Amino acid sequence: MLKQLIGCDSILIIDSKTIIKPNLEFKIEAGPGAGKTEWLIAHIINVVQNSDILFSTRKVACITYTNTAVETILSRLGTSLSNRVEVTTIHSFLYRYVVKPYSSFIPEKYRVNISELNGHEDPFISYKHLKEWLADDSFDKLKHPSTKKQLLYNEQNYALRNWLLSMKCTLTESSAQFQCENSKAFYEGKRLISNANLNILNAELINYKKLYWASGYFDHEDILFFSHILIEHNPFILKVLCAKFPYLFIDEFQDTNPIQSFFVTKFRESGGIVGVIGDKAQAIYGFQGSDSSQFENFPIKEHCSYKILDNHRSSTDIVNFLKVIRTDLEQINCVKTQS
Repeated sequence: MLKQLIGCDSILIIDSKTIIKPNLEFKIEAGPGAGKTEWLIAHIINVVQNSDILFSTRKVACITYTNTAVETILSRLGTSLSNRVEVTTIHSFLYRYVVKPYSSFIPEKYRVNISELNGHEDPFISYKHLKEWLADDSFDKLKHPSTKKQLLYNEQNYALRNWLLSMKCTLTESSAQFQCENSKAFYEGKRLISNANLNILNAELINYKKLYWASGYFDHEDILFFSHILIEHNPFILKVLCAKFPYLFIDEFQDTNPIQSFFVTKFRESGGIVGVIGDKAQAIYGFQGSDSSQFENFPIKEHCSYKILDNHRSSTDIVNFLKVIRTDLEQINCVKTQS
């Protein structure tokens, strides 16, 4: 099914079985039960079988946001396609194809121990690094009850740890940077570090990170940070990526944050064919810095934007209720009722 959406010149209605040409970019909005994964897998198969630019040494890159989703897509694709499709999370993809192979291009000022670099992990707090960081003279300005010494002990230390564990890589107009969420500087329901003291700490976060990088430790946010630096200052990296992966498809794009969207946009500008699928109403990673407006505002060629209105999962009552609470995507109940 392929038809024009009434009242919109640029959005077309499709269903989970619609086939589009392999070399077209796409942006698909689809609600729960629409068959997004079914459509994506069918499209990947179509690309592998019919693309005129996917040579034997090239692959389709398919990005999703959880390892569970990766396993689901891989199992549905089957082993026969595993050597033609790279299904992975955004952090794993960027580490394997940007950060690790081009780590020698990371500026020396970040003090990364490249020889010890071995993957990326969940963040953790090292008391040794914390103590070394707080020993800096710049923290002499910290005020009671969050002085340098107080932050290393008791409740203030727990609050500081919670705050540091909220650290995310964010994108400003000029650069990538690290920021912590001040509302996380709590312990047992009590706010223990003032905004003034947090601002002093925040200004020195990069030096805190350098202590971990010097030991070769990267967490997931570090992958985003250094991917941005490497791509921004070495645009040839994207040319190499596009040569290896002429197609980049991203599932659940509503869970993309600005710095991840930066990479996808740059990939597209470098000649890659990009396809994104999402639903702004299903965004679940806002606490990790995701921004559903990245999906809404993602640039796409005219007549390459689609909607799937079908709902193969929910009852008529649920579909009718969804129509009341959201008017941007009026789903159609496709569940067959038993007679």
